[in-house]
Amino acid sequence: MADGVKVKRRNLRERIIQKYINAGAVFCPYCENGGLQYSRIEIESGGAYQQVLCPKCEARWADSYSLVSIVELEKPKKGEMENVQKLQ
Repeated sequence: MADGVKVKRRNLRERIIQKYINAGAVFCPYCENGGLQYSRIEIESGGAYQQVLCPKCEARWADSYSLVSIVELEKPKKGEMENVQKLQ
């Protein structure tokens, strides 16, 4: 994980983690405070991580993001498609 961030769940129950994810990661999964502080997002191959701090209970964790799809912004022009195929 980026910058030495360790993956720890500190024994959070899975339902609390799922509630945190479903709510959009806007409250502390330990004390339910809503005033979280977020670091910049660290992007790695196929995923990303963001450290989070709850100033109320001082819990720290990292949110993990995975690449699940792409949004096509512009298709390559006809001649450029040959170059894409050469990269594979």
